[in-house]
Amino acid sequence: MLAGGRLNARGWIPEPFALAFPLSAKERLVLMLYLYLDETGTHAEAGNIGVAGYLAREEQWSAFQAAWQEELTAYSIPFFHMTDFLARRGHFQDWPEQKRMPRLRKLIRIINRHAAASIGQVIPVKLFAEVRTRYPLARGSAYHYCAVATFAWAAQIADSWDLPPSEPINYVMAAGAPGRTEVESAFNQIFENTTIRRNYRMIGMDFYEAQRILPLQAADILANTLYRQLPRFLSNRASATDEISDLARIKERRWERFTEANIEYLLGEAHRREEARRSRKGHRA
Repeated sequence: MLAGGRLNARGWIPEPFALAFPLSAKERLVLMLYLYLDETGTHAEAGNIGVAGYLAREEQWSAFQAAWQEELTAYSIPFFHMTDFLARRGHFQDWPEQKRMPRLRKLIRIINRHAAASIGQVIPVKLFAEVRTRYPLARGSAYHYCAVATFAWAAQIADSWDLPPSEPINYVMAAGAPGRTEVESAFNQIFENTTIRRNYRMIGMDFYEAQRILPLQAADILANTLYRQLPRFLSNRASATDEISDLARIKERRWERFTEANIEYLLGEAHRREEARRSRKGHRA
């Protein structure tokens, strides 16, 4: 990881960058995108697993934080957690029914106003397991492939904005996320390849407590919602009152639920690469 450790007063920019390149500076030597990620589907009975998050520049996240914190203060809650909100527990147990959804929708409007792009990948657990039996040499879990697809899409979006190659993407994820190991492993595998790392604009990956990092709370809303509602949305069955309908109003989004063909391709390629690697190793022996 390139950055890490302490956070500055903004609560989201790694302190070394905030000190070296303050947002008030007239000239910035480094422009950087941040992608805040969350994972979903880690519980035992999960039907889908996925990775999702929001991409934006530093100045956009700065404006987001100010607006988000204002709402948290107005609601008298220290942070927002979608699972607790849906279960009406913790800070949300006393929220009046008539105010619950309007408050959530206001938070979503803040996300849509300040984040530049929404990215999310979901893989059906049973389908992945079924296809995997055909490719026993394929390495990596479903989380691994979700993460790789997320990294690739983030780079594609940045490229589509005609940003210079020197403008990198730093990834941030919750330190306590159950899928952290798989996502971090996928990142490290790509990062070790200089060419792919440059193509993917990767500069580092950091892990912080989600309760302290406001953009991670936005990613939590997205990941939780895509897990529950993405299949219905992609089949045009989502209601206008579903949270995903509000989240879809963002300026740019790349959401995908892997099909059997998608999984077949990814696992097939991974199987063939491992087969070729073993063959080369056998020849050298």
